[in-house]
Amino acid sequence: MKNRILAISARADFGGGSEHLYTLTTGLTSTYIVDIACPNQLPYWPKFAACTNGKLFEIPFRKLSL
Repeated sequence: MKNRILAISARADFGGGSEHLYTLTTGLTSTYIVDIACPNQLPYWPKFAACTNGKLFEIPFRKLSL
C-alpha cells in the first residue's frame, strides 16, 4: 500500500511555488498517493488534476489586505 502525501498551496496561478509543487507531484506519483489542496485557478488546477493519482481539493484563494 502506498503512503499518502497532502500538499497544500494557497495559490495555483503563475509562479515558482506552483511550478515546484507540480514538479514534485509528477515525480512522486509512482511511489506515493498525492492529494493536493489549492485554489481552482489556471493554469495549474488542470495540471494538478492530470498528474495526481489522488484527490484534488479546492480551497479559497489567498487574499492579502492591509
